[in-house]
Amino acid sequence: MGIAELFSVVAAALLFLTLSVAATTDVLNRKVYNWLTWPAIALGLALGYGIGGLGTSAWDPHSLVSHLAGLGLGFGLMMVAWWSRAVGGGEVKLAGAVGALGGFPFMIPALFWSSVVGAIIALWVLVWRGQLMHGLRNALRYAVSLKAELPPQGDPAAVKIPYAVAMAFGTLLAWTLEQGAL
Repeated sequence: MGIAELFSVVAAALLFLTLSVAATTDVLNRKVYNWLTWPAIALGLALGYGIGGLGTSAWDPHSLVSHLAGLGLGFGLMMVAWWSRAVGGGEVKLAGAVGALGGFPFMIPALFWSSVVGAIIALWVLVWRGQLMHGLRNALRYAVSLKAELPPQGDPAAVKIPYAVAMAFGTLLAWTLEQGAL
């Protein structure tokens, strides 16, 4: 096993360790901590450079450029969700860490599957709370008008899920599908 393969294994292990800890702290404390996300971002970028050097394209699976682009994609898309109060700042940094550890090409399916898992969890919570129709009406109203008011901060009717759990399962699903395709 060469150094690049070793760094790839370390990056995957750090990715799943980071996601496991983030999901646990999000469930228990409703927080994803900076002491977890910032080092994961730094290590992801260092490992990306160690695996493939600087690189020239974001589409190179493992290089510093790819891992920087993954960080930017994850962080940037989740910032949009943060601005709409859909997620917290910890989830934004966690998405950046996933991109920094996995690289740009991996971040695309990781975000997709994380959003699918998040939607399934949200639907399950709505069913469990007996608010499925109310939640679907609000989602449709917001999607059609893009002007619907968001629930006020602290509104007990607002559905809040530990999105780090969705990110953990969605990223694991994306990784499993990627490994199966090889």
